[in-house]
Amino acid sequence: MYIVGDLMKSILVEITCPTCLWHTHKPSDTVVIPEFEPDLKQQLEQEEFYAFTCPRCGTRISFFHTCIYPDKQHHFVLLMKSEKEKKAADHHLYADMSATKRYISDARDIAEKIHILEEGFDDRVIEILKLKVYIYLKKQQRYPNTLRYKDRDKQSETIWFSYTENDQEDVLALTWESYLQVKQRMPEEDTKKFHEINQRWALQHIKNFT
Repeated sequence: MYIVGDLMKSILVEITCPTCLWHTHKPSDTVVIPEFEPDLKQQLEQEEFYAFTCPRCGTRISFFHTCIYPDKQHHFVLLMKSEKEKKAADHHLYADMSATKRYISDARDIAEKIHILEEGFDDRVIEILKLKVYIYLKKQQRYPNTLRYKDRDKQSETIWFSYTENDQEDVLALTWESYLQVKQRMPEEDTKKFHEINQRWALQHIKNFT
């Protein structure tokens, strides 16, 4: 066990199964270094880090706690933290890193965020484009349950998004030019503070890009 800032590396998370009330404490980490802990990185990407299966009844249990993910290779830091626990002192974490700093308050957003930032995209632009895709689908009377960035096809100069509707998965593409047009109007990144960039953020800012 070691300490990073005011975070202990290893903690015990109290878990009670909502179905059969089986109770336990699960070891977990509050710091994940992707270069040295590929197994934990994989758990985050596969949405297993914040999940536990009850050994008695098989219920899948989700939980959430503070965890920081500094990726020096790709120049970003993720701070997984609930809304109510955010505080001003958070912004001093990795203050010496001139890196993109992001809050994540929903574990379901972690894998996509890692994927976007590892590929070198401005996630603010991606969130604006995702919202535009959602608006387009809604006009077509399509109501996706999930909508995620998928990948970029450099050969066709397109950016692909995947979405599910009624348990059916489909994809939709935007031109690379669409990304560049939004990127050109995006203000300079504030690397001094953590920001949560998600659909809620996009809803607040999309008027600047329409």
